[in-house]
Amino acid sequence: MKIAFSILIVLLIILFSNAQAEQDETYVSFDAWEIGVNRVNNKVFRWILFHPDSDFPCLRIENLESGSHKLINRRDICSIYDKELQITHNFKQLSFLDIHNLKVSDARLLFDAELSLLSDSVVFMHCVVNILDDVFSDPDCNRVINKD
Repeated sequence: MKIAFSILIVLLIILFSNAQAEQDETYVSFDAWEIGVNRVNNKVFRWILFHPDSDFPCLRIENLESGSHKLINRRDICSIYDKELQITHNFKQLSFLDIHNLKVSDARLLFDAELSLLSDSVVFMHCVVNILDDVFSDPDCNRVINKD
């Protein structure tokens, strides 16, 4: 009886440990490439850039409550619209992606994107996302003609 009880305790500990580990997995990603945090509109604004060669080559933006850090809203930017070509570039379908120069200014997230299209042409874009209290605007991206 004591052996059966001991086995039951060990099994419960293993099951609880596995369940706890599965919950923790949603909060940790080894694909996070760069992270930034700023205060915007009395809230905590966080952005997470995931590795461009990962299964999730996206830019995640979030608004969190100050103090509790409870998630208010989240948006994953996994594509951007090219006004010149009038198409949307899906980050997973690009042969090369580099998002850089991320910064927050006047309740806006600014970033530059370098996209290598399947046709081997490289496109440089400057993008702006407005950081609102309840929603984020779509990224407004414009081609940069002269990168220098």
